[in-house]
Amino acid sequence: MRTQPKADLEQATRRHISTVITAVNAGTPDASTPQLLAVPCNGPSGDGMYYVSGQTTITAPADQHRHLVTQARDTLEMQGYAVTSYRDLTGPTGAEAILSDPSDGTVITLASSGDRVWLALLVRSACVLPPDGNYPG
Repeated sequence: MRTQPKADLEQATRRHISTVITAVNAGTPDASTPQLLAVPCNGPSGDGMYYVSGQTTITAPADQHRHLVTQARDTLEMQGYAVTSYRDLTGPTGAEAILSDPSDGTVITLASSGDRVWLALLVRSACVLPPDGNYPG
């Protein structure tokens, strides 16, 4: 099992979020985020393994969501991310793309919010052990 300090995972999570925002190339990212959180992989009484989860939103007109999600998916795939899944959501403009970074195991979800005016961006690192073996949350 890989060991990695929380600060390194947070930095990598922020980098992935920034990469996706650049790939969307439209809208307005929420300036108060990303919100990052260390989460135990195996529950609160687990073995110290954890991942870092980051989330933010990108404000964009709902009628552009499907286009922006597919544009980001295609751009990220050209950058080496693997497309895990893609689906059109109910309605003419909704979409969800799930991608992963094979180099570090990070999983990214970019999804429209239905009739709302934002895209949801969720980034989850791979599970790792902290160098000292103690859950950092």
